[in-house]
Amino acid sequence: MPKRLRTLLLSLVILLSLFSCGKDRFTTLVRKNLFSLKLGVMEDELDYYFRENLYLPGKSDLFMSDGLFYVSSSNMSKIMGFNSYGDLLFLLMDQKKNPQPRMAKSGDSGSGRSSNTRYATWPFREIGQIALDREILLVEDQVTEDKSVYDESLESLCSRIILRFDRDGKYLDFLGKEGIGGTPFPYITDIRVRENGEFLVICQVSLGEQIFWYSPKGELLYHVIIDNDNLPLLDEGTWGSLVSLSCHPTLYKLYILADYYPEEMGSDWAGSERRLYTFDLNTGKYDGGTKIPEFSVKSEGKEMRYIYDLLGTTSSGIHLLLSRTGGTANSLIALNEEGKTLFNRSLELFDSPEIFNTYYLSDEGMLMALTYLDTKAEVSWWRSDKLLDKE
Repeated sequence: MPKRLRTLLLSLVILLSLFSCGKDRFTTLVRKNLFSLKLGVMEDELDYYFRENLYLPGKSDLFMSDGLFYVSSSNMSKIMGFNSYGDLLFLLMDQKKNPQPRMAKSGDSGSGRSSNTRYATWPFREIGQIALDREILLVEDQVTEDKSVYDESLESLCSRIILRFDRDGKYLDFLGKEGIGGTPFPYITDIRVRENGEFLVICQVSLGEQIFWYSPKGELLYHVIIDNDNLPLLDEGTWGSLVSLSCHPTLYKLYILADYYPEEMGSDWAGSERRLYTFDLNTGKYDGGTKIPEFSVKSEGKEMRYIYDLLGTTSSGIHLLLSRTGGTANSLIALNEEGKTLFNRSLELFDSPEIFNTYYLSDEGMLMALTYLDTKAEVSWWRSDKLLDKE
């Protein structure tokens, strides 16, 4: 399954060739709130710190599998699984950082069942990304300082591993670069699970990004290195900069989002272009790429210019991209494999300020989000998959 889109910090870039389209050009895609999470330290609550006038939610992630919504919290060192009504059905937590669950009996060893809820404990250090296939829960964590390794060839500190648990939260093993029991990864930006149970660990290093591709059993299948020097050439006198990576849910294809700039770039970034390329692992070649649409919005007499970032790709090969337009709306577009825009919509967001959010895109194209507000957190979705059904 395509992984949820990590927290999108979408930058504003001034571009020369933009077409203007105010918010009235976009039909609003209605948000549905599935359930709310209280802010607190109990087993079905989320927590974040408030320091120096800033809310700090730590790392928090969202993943959906078989109708359950999995929410992680690095601050609380726990992973919770809810149904669409917000009932807690799964809990995996560090018992030293959390109070004893209300579901647990006095003197409980730290794992078991109560009613319909499965729970277990594990001494997490720093939870990062999470993902789930049909049987295995994948959790990014940090190794102890003495097991961290600085890789001079990557110019990166390698201190992350992937812990594997079964659906009841029982620890199975851990994954490193070489596979089960391997050496730590560099900084992990994403974990993506494919429909056949294979999964990708995407890491950011100083020279670009590296993709470690594994079988359902944790055997290393591919190791792909993508850096700025090896991006497809666009035009003479331009240079490329890697933005992000994604993969197809079923085909052996990677999608590379990159920005291209003229070598003689002025202060207004004139001539910049954002493109999406397909890299076929079977042939080892890129396609010709697609130019990502650009747009601007006029607000209070000023022209605000924005760019789209890649959320992911559906099983049918449709790319969904998101851009923050300011205010209480985001712009969502869908592109087919030829780069044709199938639809664009303005996402309905919350009236109150959003402190933090992270997105998840299903294989079918349904967009979901975990959003921290000042008094609660919300799990919501937009039925963008229904729009794709009409195409």
